[in-house]
Amino acid sequence: MGLDLYPRNNPEDIEEQLPQGHLTGNENKNLFNVRPKFLNLYNNLVDEIMKINSDITVTAMKVYIKFMLGKRYLLSIDCNNSAIIVYFCAKPGQLEDPKKILKNVSSVGHHGYGDLRFDLNDAKQIPMVCEFVNQVINL
Repeated sequence: MGLDLYPRNNPEDIEEQLPQGHLTGNENKNLFNVRPKFLNLYNNLVDEIMKINSDITVTAMKVYIKFMLGKRYLLSIDCNNSAIIVYFCAKPGQLEDPKKILKNVSSVGHHGYGDLRFDLNDAKQIPMVCEFVNQVINL
């Protein structure tokens, strides 16, 4: 049984799970669900992240998805009702962010790993996320 991340007020709003091909470990494959309006955006994001390094593992936790390279956490993703939130595992100031779009959440409670937050709302933002992933890998 999956964890509901949104209310089921609309019977047309069918719950969909993340694609199994991105997830490691059968024990976690039914834990995390994405709101249908975010599923394509999520799939595109993960596809692009996996192109960066094919050794990245993607694991579903109860309320977020974690991305690791070996034993190192890179980022986590939380899909709430209004956006896909990406948390990068870097300290404030470690990533080059000339547009100042990353938010420091090191002193704010949140699900997942990472002290820098990026709200993904559009597929046009995926290259920016991938650039930050590259920076985290190279830390």
